[in-house]
Amino acid sequence: MIEMARKSAEDAELTRQNLVAAGIQFFAEHGYAGTTLEMVSQRAGVTRGAVYWRFKGKDALLRTVLDDCVLPLEDFLDQGASFEEGMAQLRGAMSRTLHHQQSRQICELMLQKSERVDDLSPIALRLHDAQDRFHEQLKALLGRGVSRGELVANLDVRVSSQILQVCFTGLIVECLRQPLESTHHLESTLNALCVMFKGAFIPTS
Repeated sequence: MIEMARKSAEDAELTRQNLVAAGIQFFAEHGYAGTTLEMVSQRAGVTRGAVYWRFKGKDALLRTVLDDCVLPLEDFLDQGASFEEGMAQLRGAMSRTLHHQQSRQICELMLQKSERVDDLSPIALRLHDAQDRFHEQLKALLGRGVSRGELVANLDVRVSSQILQVCFTGLIVECLRQPLESTHHLESTLNALCVMFKGAFIPTS
C-alpha cells in the first residue's frame, strides 16, 4: 500500500512537471494569448481534464510556470565572494541562463512574449521581481568590492549597478535572437564586458 501511494505521488509529480515544461515552451513560443490548455495537455501526453485537475485554468498554469523557474541570474552571488569571484559567478549565471532551455524560455516569455497591457500582469510582475533580484546582487557585488578596497573608492554603486544591469539585460535580449546552440557571440561579449568593467572599477596601482 505504501509503495503504491509513493508511486502514485511520483507519477502525479511527474505529470505536473511535464505540464509545467509544456506550458513554459508554449508560452515562450506563442505567448499567453496564443497558448491553449489543449496544446499543453497534448504535449504533456495527458487529457485536458488532467490539466484542470491540477490547475484552475490557463492563468493558474502561467503563474505556476513563472513561480517555479528561478533564473540563475536571480541567485548568482555567493556570500563572501570577492569582486573577481563575483564577476566569474555572474558570467557563469549568464551562460546558464541562456543555455538552460527552460531558463531561456522564461526569458523569452518575460522579455519577448509578455503581451502585457499593464504593469500588474503576472508576467510584468515576475519580470520586475527578477530585475530587482538581479539588481540587488549587482549592488551587493559592487558595494562589497568598494568596502574591501577591491574597487575604486569613489564608485557610484547605484549608478554603476544600473549600468551593469542594462548591459546584461541587453545582452540577454540580443542572445535570445540567436540559436540556443550559438555560444561564440555570448562568450566573446561577456569577456569584453568583464574587461571593460574591470578597467573602469578596479583601482590602478
